[in-house]
Amino acid sequence: MRSRNWALRGVVIAVAATLAGCAVVKINHDATDSVEHSGGEETGKELANRACHKAGGVRAEVISTVQKDEAAQGDKARYVTTFRCLY
Repeated sequence: MRSRNWALRGVVIAVAATLAGCAVVKINHDATDSVEHSGGEETGKELANRACHKAGGVRAEVISTVQKDEAAQGDKARYVTTFRCLY
C-alpha cells in the first residue's frame, strides 16, 4: 500500500508540473500535497482536482488556500492550496 501511495504521489507531481507552468507541487509529510499557483482559491481547486484525476483519484479534498504574501497584489499574488487526493 505504501509503495502505491508513493507511486501515485509521483504521478500527481508529474501531472501538476505539466498542468500549469506557473504551478509548483510539494509532497507534505502528512499525506497531503500542496500546489503553489496564481489565480486564487478557485484556480487552486481546479489544479488540485485535475492533478488527482490524472493520478487516478476521484477528486481532491481541498484543505486550505492561503495567499503566500499578503502584500502582493494582482498578477503578482501567489497562493498555496493544500489538498488530499481521494481514491
